[in-house]
Amino acid sequence: MISLDNEFEKTTQLLFGKGISNMDVFSTWLTEYSFPGKEIKTAIDKKPFYIVPDYFLLRNIPINRIISDSELSKLPDIKLDFGRITLSSILRSIADIGYYNLDVIEGQNNDVENGIVYMNVYNVKSVCDVFESKHVGYSQYIYGGDHLFGCYRLFFSQFSIHCYNSTNITSCFECDSCKECTWCYFCHNCQGCHDCLFCSNARNKRYAIFNQEVGKEKYLEIKKMLLEEVITSLEKNKRFDKSIFDF
Repeated sequence: MISLDNEFEKTTQLLFGKGISNMDVFSTWLTEYSFPGKEIKTAIDKKPFYIVPDYFLLRNIPINRIISDSELSKLPDIKLDFGRITLSSILRSIADIGYYNLDVIEGQNNDVENGIVYMNVYNVKSVCDVFESKHVGYSQYIYGGDHLFGCYRLFFSQFSIHCYNSTNITSCFECDSCKECTWCYFCHNCQGCHDCLFCSNARNKRYAIFNQEVGKEKYLEIKKMLLEEVITSLEKNKRFDKSIFDF
């Protein structure tokens, strides 16, 4: 088994120039812009079960009526006198079998800790709605992901932290609504951009800051200043207080 914490450290080394370990101490920060998960007890066997109660339609399911696959066979049979059946008697009887099985797991899965609704995943923790992905932590709505942490709604993306609503991005931090971008930090609605800082609604930029291409030397100078502040804050406070949604 490969430690997910080691993969988190590799990702921070890649993004910030310094590896940061112990992923779980950053869990509050990583899940700041996603739906919080928690552990509950199943309705029948009282087994531990991971749930993300506010995630889309899951928010409508009563927590005290959730069961797992193994409890299906334990549901009671309903016997009604159909000669004297009424709507009220039907509604009362539904409560006897009205449980919700949320063990939605398909494909081949390995090393999953705290997950719900997933398929073909490897080495993931505290995830929901994740498919065909590996080395993913504290993330939701992921398809084709690799080394993603604190991310929401990412497709075919890798080695990113705190990124959202994006497709085909690599090595990005605090990015939202981006497509086909690499090495971008604090960027929104960018496409085909590489090595960019604080860009918004930009297209096909390289070594850009605030949508202006400044050249590699100036870009690296400003990036170094940013990453030093990020690393210092993460090590001291276990979070970085600025996000892409603060600008």
